[in-house]
Amino acid sequence: MNKLTVTLLATCMAFAGLPAFAADDTAKSGMRPATTPRGVFHLFVEAMNTGKTAELMQHAYVEGAVMTTSPQADFVQGKTAIAAKLQEFVALKGTIRADVRAVLEQGDIALAITDWAFEGRDPGTNKAVSLGGTATDVLRRDADGTWRFAIDNPYGIGR
Repeated sequence: MNKLTVTLLATCMAFAGLPAFAADDTAKSGMRPATTPRGVFHLFVEAMNTGKTAELMQHAYVEGAVMTTSPQADFVQGKTAIAAKLQEFVALKGTIRADVRAVLEQGDIALAITDWAFEGRDPGTNKAVSLGGTATDVLRRDADGTWRFAIDNPYGIGR
C-alpha cells in the first residue's frame, strides 16, 4: 500500500467516523487495532496463531497492562514482560481458540468472559501441550476509539 493510498484511506475512515491507523502499522503487519472489545480477541487469536507478538503488543495492550501467568495468580506487568510470556506460547507452535461468552461494557471499560483452548507441542520433548480456561479480562477504550487489554487474566478465578 503506497503512502497516497494510506492517506486517502485514513481520510475516508476519519470522514466515516472510524478510527484511523498509522501507515506503518498496516505496512508492517496488516493488523489493525480492535474497534470493539470482541475484536481484541480476534486480534489476539490471529497474532498468537501467526507468531506476531510485536503486533499484538502494539495493538492489543495498554501501557502498563497486567497479565496473570498462572492459575495461582502470578502476574507480569508491562508490554515487554507480557510479550515475553506470550512468546513462550508461540514457541509451542500451537493453535489457540477463543470463544467470547459475554462482554459487559460501561463507558470506556469492558469486562469480557472468554473460554479459550490451546494445543501445541513442547519443543524440548515434543509432547503435546493442552491448556485452557475461562478468562476474565478487563479492556479499555482509548481516546482514538480502539480497545485494548488493561488486565489479561486468562485463568479467571481458577485455582
